[in-house]
Amino acid sequence: MLKRIGVLGGSFDPPHLGHIICSLVVAEHLDLKKIILMPVAKQPQRLGGTYAGAEERYRMVEAISEIDPIFSPSRLELDRSGISYTVDTIEQLSEIYPSEEHQLYWIIGMDAAILFDSWREPAKIVDSAKFAVMHRPGFTSDNIPVKWRDDMIIIPTPQIDISSTIVRQRISKELPIRPWVGENVEKIIRDECLYIS
Repeated sequence: MLKRIGVLGGSFDPPHLGHIICSLVVAEHLDLKKIILMPVAKQPQRLGGTYAGAEERYRMVEAISEIDPIFSPSRLELDRSGISYTVDTIEQLSEIYPSEEHQLYWIIGMDAAILFDSWREPAKIVDSAKFAVMHRPGFTSDNIPVKWRDDMIIIPTPQIDISSTIVRQRISKELPIRPWVGENVEKIIRDECLYIS
């Protein structure tokens, strides 16, 4: 039987408990043995950059990964630098986790799944990985382009009103953030004075 591995990428600017809870639910549904948390160098959709630097974001991902041993932080996209295209990342991961032994599941939100046609080389991506799509209110599988639906598994994840934007806003207003990010990430944010304008 193939070992199932999930990959959750993103800016993680900062990472928060919504990332953790939803990806754990995905892991339960798909019997994932590992979830790779992978901060991007540069997202194609957000070329304006991130608020925190690459190293700070990676340290925060390391810190939040300590919540559960299923999580494994990865520097793959940060070390490759440049724009982080999924097709390039999956190609690298397929060398680390060969398809004869592993099945990769790319964990994304429904809002990203409906735009899959706009990704670079989507056909090549689905040849190497399946997609675990986290449900979002207001969307259904009908919103996913027809030709990709069979490659995407919709997971009924909880609706958690936490986002990196909300965390940054709370920091700017000097409001508590520990319930949103956990103690370890909060310490890095405070020690590094991140997200303070």
